Amino acid sequence: MIVSLIIAAAGLLLAAAGILLRKKLPRRWMASLLAAGILVSGAGGAFSWMNWKQQEEDRQRTYLALCYLEQQRLEEADYYLKKVGRDTFVSVGARAVLEQMRGNSLIAQMKADSLESLAGNEQQKNVTLQIRAVQGNDIQSCLTAISILRDQMKLSEKAEQRFQERFLMETGQWIGQQQSPDGAASFQNEEEQLRISINGAMGSGNWYQAMANSVSLVKLRGSAENRLLLAEVIAECAYRGQEIDGTLFADEEGNVPGSISGTREKLSRELEEVRLRLEQLSLSPAEGQQALEEEKKELYQRQEELEQEYDFLFVYRAFNSIADIHSLEADIVRARLYYAMRDYEDAVTRLLDAADSVEAKLTSDSRLRSALNILQQVYDSQPDIGTDSVEFRDAVSTVLTAGTPDMAGISASGITRDFSDYIVSQQKTYGRDLYAAKVDLTEYPQVTVTLAGREEVIHQVLDKEEVIAKDTRQPVQYEAKLPESQGMMELCCVVDQSGSMGGTPIANLRAALESFIGSLDETTFLSLVGFSDSAQILAPSSGDHAAALYAAQQLSALGGTNISAGISMGLEALGEHGIGGTMLLMTDGQSGLDQSVVEQAVQQGVVIHTIGFGSVNDQLLQEIADATGGQYIRAESSTELVSVYASLAGVIGNSVQLRYTAPDPETDSGRYFFVSVSDGKSSVRVDYALPVEEEVLPAVTGVSPNFIWAENLERLAEQENASLSFTLTGENLSLVTGVTMGGETMTLQTGASDSVLRVQGAPFSEPGWQKVILETADGEAIAYDYLVAAGETSQIHDFRLGSVWLTSSQTMILPDGTVVLGGARVRDTENISDAAATLSLSVEGLLFFQPETPLAQEGAVEGPVELGETGALEGYGTVRLLSGDSAYLDQSRSVVAQGSFLLDCTGEQMKIMEQLQKGGVTDGNT
Repeated sequence: MIVSLIIAAAGLLLAAAGILLRKKLPRRWMASLLAAGILVSGAGGAFSWMNWKQQEEDRQRTYLALCYLEQQRLEEADYYLKKVGRDTFVSVGARAVLEQMRGNSLIAQMKADSLESLAGNEQQKNVTLQIRAVQGNDIQSCLTAISILRDQMKLSEKAEQRFQERFLMETGQWIGQQQSPDGAASFQNEEEQLRISINGAMGSGNWYQAMANSVSLVKLRGSAENRLLLAEVIAECAYRGQEIDGTLFADEEGNVPGSISGTREKLSRELEEVRLRLEQLSLSPAEGQQALEEEKKELYQRQEELEQEYDFLFVYRAFNSIADIHSLEADIVRARLYYAMRDYEDAVTRLLDAADSVEAKLTSDSRLRSALNILQQVYDSQPDIGTDSVEFRDAVSTVLTAGTPDMAGISASGITRDFSDYIVSQQKTYGRDLYAAKVDLTEYPQVTVTLAGREEVIHQVLDKEEVIAKDTRQPVQYEAKLPESQGMMELCCVVDQSGSMGGTPIANLRAALESFIGSLDETTFLSLVGFSDSAQILAPSSGDHAAALYAAQQLSALGGTNISAGISMGLEALGEHGIGGTMLLMTDGQSGLDQSVVEQAVQQGVVIHTIGFGSVNDQLLQEIADATGGQYIRAESSTELVSVYASLAGVIGNSVQLRYTAPDPETDSGRYFFVSVSDGKSSVRVDYALPVEEEVLPAVTGVSPNFIWAENLERLAEQENASLSFTLTGENLSLVTGVTMGGETMTLQTGASDSVLRVQGAPFSEPGWQKVILETADGEAIAYDYLVAAGETSQIHDFRLGSVWLTSSQTMILPDGTVVLGGARVRDTENISDAAATLSLSVEGLLFFQPETPLAQEGAVEGPVELGETGALEGYGTVRLLSGDSAYLDQSRSVVAQGSFLLDCTGEQMKIMEQLQKGGVTDGNT
């Protein structure tokens, strides 16, 4: 400002010198001095006016930033502070308060240091101390600091009133007139008022009002600036899924342009025709489906085009309305329109074209020019700053908001936020270039390691180009080969459709899947599974991806999160071709996990890559990936899903098997495999433990007979050389070298096998439970407490516990009152409803319980013995499903429990729980 005044004064002095020396200087010289003086003075005056204008705009932006800070609207405050051309004491102080409110205390202190250097008097030094004392979580201290900074602006009453009215109009808190209360013109004209009100409507999320005012603005004056603003509002409405009212575009007589209503009707008719034809094709005979696949594929594609054209009709009209505008701002708005349609690739391309344009090089906005340069450098892989830095994100935000300057509402809009996140996410690397999927030690010291990763890295390992391989610190030479199934891939995308995915997340997921599916070729068999409370196959496995693409476009969100159901259904979809495969599991929520589905995936050879964002259980998703040889990728938000899926597309299906001989194979601790590619650019280390042979022990699942009546024991005791014979069934019984039953040593019969063992020995001396002990050649002793019982017979065979009826073929009462049931059947007492499942089980073994009232040994009882509404029965043996059962969840299993188990009856529900066992003796844990 001072320089420009000096220039103006110098110009006046030159002009005055020309006039004063007119008699002593030639006329030509005098005219030259006078002209030079006028030019210099004019230039100085113009610079002075521009500086004053810039200062006035900076003052207004700083004031608006303070107002937004007061309302804790930090994005809008940040936007206006970034627009300040030259730092002042107040703008830097406001930035320090903003960073404290954001929780960035380190940056806030740096700003406070800068503020101290700007303090020109004692009062400002005291203000600096107060700013340093501000705590972001103490709103009152922030509000006090904001008030002090506003006082430091020393605004005139008229200026403060003007700025305040601007803020109130932006936020929709004041419906202003063209004249302010004191009669002065607050705003230049109706056009300015409309622009301010549009800004406020966007900031408050009133999209209908923003659209109505934008249309009115263009009707008032169809300038390039106003049409760009309307296009921007249309983009935001389309991106948020807001319905745009076509009547807003009606003329003064209320007639809606025919191009709107006519196009919508035409699209609706054609879309309905396509849907009807697809429905007809789906009902065609199965043998004719193959011939119709090509037509279905074309119809699916046409349906997608029609739906997009219908949904984004106004976006296409916005493109047309600004087609004649050739400017940097117009290119940026076009990029935002592409992003609104979730055409991310074209959106970025348009933005980069804008950064490389002549207009970008010539723009007078130095901040915008610098931001465009940073963006271009990053995509040219030559960045001067980190792509995860605040500076890079600020540069992206500056570019995205340049299309409609001085619109704080756009700075905090969904497109600005998500487009920024998308650009940042494109610079991230998701997943590892190289990782160990499996280590096979079955032929140790021969080790086979399966590595997976990006194709170029895998081929480097395969060709041994710049590769270092080690096993436990020692170099190894390996043989490499591609797996037999390489080149053909079975892939299933399992996606979360729970209620938390509603809105933007499900829209981003649809866009990510569309892009991902489009990148696959016909060698990939693709299926799509959706899950919430339950799961379903949305598109079966096929090399033609049209059905999967259509299903992805129709994804919706509702219900809870059941990850186990999703994995289980994904395995079913992958099992159609029987070639193992890869699963991409995506979720934004939490749920429990049935570990059996992960074990099933391992058995099927399915690799599961997990993708999570939001409030996911990171540890659970990591464990699923680790157990199956996959990777867990954590995204910050759903905006990153496109980049995550694109990154995984370069990883899945690429693997190589390395086989080598482990050095020093006798070293059994601290072992690992390490491989490095291209001087450590890609590397992986995996620890492994040497295989330990599991100890094989015999196990008994049943004994026949398992009931010995007390009267028979008495009779055998009177006979000389009497004996009892038993048949034991189970596993590894050929390892048994000795058997003791009820304290008596048994003789092993010849011809024993792994599953059957026959023994004979003296009768038991006492009734009760007869402990069975197996002995092996290694001195192991395995004991069973509840295999064989001896006691009194009972004529009672029917019992009722809760809703369950128990019927035994034999009932025994032991000396301590324990009731033992043999050959029991378990069924429902009654159907709770017509739709209720039927319970029907058999127990091959013994069930036993301790009744509250001793059971009679003789005499009939009318009806079943009531054991109460709730309770538990212990048992040992095998529980099988009978043909009449429909209650058990997994009907594919005939044996539902084996060994020691518990029947737990609670009201109208019964649970069957296998109990943990040590050496055949129940330890009480379930």
